[in-house]
Amino acid sequence: MEYIKIPIICADAILALGEAECGRLLMSLLEYSRGGGTVEPRGAEKSIYLILKAQMDKDTETGRKRAENGRKGGIAKSSKLKQNLARDSMPPSPLPSPPTPPISIPPSPKEKPPKGGKKKVPPTVEEVRAYCQERGNGIDPEAFVDFYAARGWKYGAGRPIVDWKAAVRTWEARRRAEQPATTETYRPRAYHLERDEDGQEVVVYDD
Repeated sequence: MEYIKIPIICADAILALGEAECGRLLMSLLEYSRGGGTVEPRGAEKSIYLILKAQMDKDTETGRKRAENGRKGGIAKSSKLKQNLARDSMPPSPLPSPPTPPISIPPSPKEKPPKGGKKKVPPTVEEVRAYCQERGNGIDPEAFVDFYAARGWKYGAGRPIVDWKAAVRTWEARRRAEQPATTETYRPRAYHLERDEDGQEVVVYDD
C-alpha cells in the first residue's frame, strides 16, 4: 500500500492511548502494510490495530478487483457501481473502548444538571479553575480554555462541545491513564485534521 488511511472515527480512541502504545500501533501498521510480518500489538492498542488492519485489507482487495476489471475491459452496470461506492464509503464499526486503562468516568455524585440544559459554552477560566479545584484533578484551566478556544469549542471530530464539564472529566481520565504516577499538569498533544488524496480526514500531530 502507498499510504494508510485512518478514519476520523478512530481519532478519539487513538488519542486515549499513551505515547508508547501509539508508537507500537504505528509500527505494527507500517510493518503490516509493507508485508513485513503479521505481529499484532499486545497492549490497549490491539483493538484499534485490528480495526485498521481490516480496513487496510478491504482497501487492498477493492484496489485489486478494480485493477482486474480494468484489465478485462469490463464495465460494471451503473446500479452495481453505485452500490459498490456506497459500500466502500461506509465507515468502520465504532471502536470499543480500550480494555485498560478505563477512561469512562461517571458524573460526580455532587453534580446536578443545571436547570434548562447543559453547562454554558464557552466557560471562563475562573469557572474551569473552580471546577478543577473541586475535583482535585490538577488540570491547568488556562491550557484547557486555550486548547478548545483555538478549535472553536469543538472536539477533534468536529462535534461542538455542549458540556464543558464533561470535557474536563475526559481530560482528567486521560491524564490518569497517561501519567498514573505523577501530578503534573496535563497538556494534550496538539493535532489538526487534513484530507488525504481520497478526501478522507486524517489526524496529523503538530509536534
